[in-house]
Amino acid sequence: MASLTELHHPDKNVRLDAAIGLGTAALPDSVALLAARLCVEPDFFVRETSVWALVRVGPPSVPPMITMLADQSATLRTQAAHALSKLGDSRAATPLINALSDHSWDVVAKSAYALGALRTVDAIPHLARLLASDAVEVRNAARDALIAIGEASITALTRVCVAESSVSARLVAVEALGSIGGEQALQTLRCALEDDAWEVRLGTVQALRDQRGADIRPLLQHARTDAHPHVRLLAAHALKALA
Repeated sequence: MASLTELHHPDKNVRLDAAIGLGTAALPDSVALLAARLCVEPDFFVRETSVWALVRVGPPSVPPMITMLADQSATLRTQAAHALSKLGDSRAATPLINALSDHSWDVVAKSAYALGALRTVDAIPHLARLLASDAVEVRNAARDALIAIGEASITALTRVCVAESSVSARLVAVEALGSIGGEQALQTLRCALEDDAWEVRLGTVQALRDQRGADIRPLLQHARTDAHPHVRLLAAHALKALA
């Protein structure tokens, strides 16, 4: 197994090889070495390999990664969330929900992604609020997490479509509903065709045309009479594709 000296070697290639060796061995005793090195490692690839090695070790890596979520370094907090998304351990759910309030967009986005990977239903209201974030990376990560959680997210997504003032939030909500699908999602998409913002109506048509096993033709016919030409054009293309 690689030594502490090798992990602190001046040559980043030596450090990289050491991290690979520790990951290959996947011994619980290496967790402390890897976590400690991750806190001071300047090279991106060595850090990424160290995260991979910690994930290879598995459950023993979870507590130090949870601790790292509170580190002063946003980079380390981001990598901790990244590792926890791959470790798939429910012990991380509450700390990751708390990390959704982090001041770093990267940390929030990675934490949202991790909660989606964990299918954490308790995170749904917190993720839904992130759909109104100013950061597109955060909005997209929250959307993808809600999609990953699935049907349990539909009620929260419907609330966003109905009550959220942010056009961007309503748009990513209809995107998520289109990906989740099903009759309940379709009911909300039907209402979203009357949204005040043409961008949301356009996104709704896009979501509708991706549905399978649903009679969406009348909805697309309705969208062909929309006030905005982009919405009408996309609806026409969608109907043609169904022919």
